[in-house]
Amino acid sequence: MDITNIISSNQLLPLATLTSRDQVEPLVNVLINTGLPLVEITLRDERTIDILDEFKKHPNITLGVGTIKNSNQIDKAVEAGASFLITPGFTKKLSQYAFQKTFY
Repeated sequence: MDITNIISSNQLLPLATLTSRDQVEPLVNVLINTGLPLVEITLRDERTIDILDEFKKHPNITLGVGTIKNSNQIDKAVEAGASFLITPGFTKKLSQYAFQKTFY
């Protein structure tokens, strides 16, 4: 199932800003137990970018990364297995960079 269908079928997109690896497992458990296996992890805290790879341990969760502001964050999100990215605004440069990654 593609990301558009996943988001559409769930009709709800949980958001979280995590600051430590210890927060990932409990979040995943809540998502699975509530039948909402997707989440947008926001990069509102500088510590969050370094824990994205923790989601590789949970392939049953559809990961999105938000508050993307630069190409380094795109790289980290793609490396972590993100299925979608969200930016606080449109820039041609970031859009073209993300499109080149062809992670979608």
